[in-house]
Amino acid sequence: MNIEPFLKVGDLYFADSRTQIRSKLNESYTEGLNEFQGIKDYYDHFLTSEVLVYYDEKDHISAFEFYKGPISFNGIDLLVEPYGNLVKLFAGLDTDLKIEETGFSSRKYGIGVEAVYAATEDQMASSDSVIVFKKGYYDKLDKILSSI
Repeated sequence: MNIEPFLKVGDLYFADSRTQIRSKLNESYTEGLNEFQGIKDYYDHFLTSEVLVYYDEKDHISAFEFYKGPISFNGIDLLVEPYGNLVKLFAGLDTDLKIEETGFSSRKYGIGVEAVYAATEDQMASSDSVIVFKKGYYDKLDKILSSI
């Protein structure tokens, strides 16, 4: 599936409803809730396709997180390309790239990569997951973390 930042991943649109996403993926899922410092992320975990779809309290889509691909951006499969190459690619595209201990995120493109082993041990290893998020997805978390 190809990422079109802030619009869609494949045929999964940020403007889709929860019902539409469930219908499009047409597979078993489990519902859940992640909560941190008062921030609530409701989600559906689609087991077969290994994707989590995050929703806000009004069931609007906040993010898609993929654990298997293909998930591509600029013609590159983000779950196959070595992590070190992805860091270089995104650093060249986004001067504000946020590189953390186990991955990175580009607010400019709404894409984050989690790569626990690759980020700490072997830059040539592939990533664990890719999150594609809407604008403002991390704003509440940023505000909380800056006040700590």
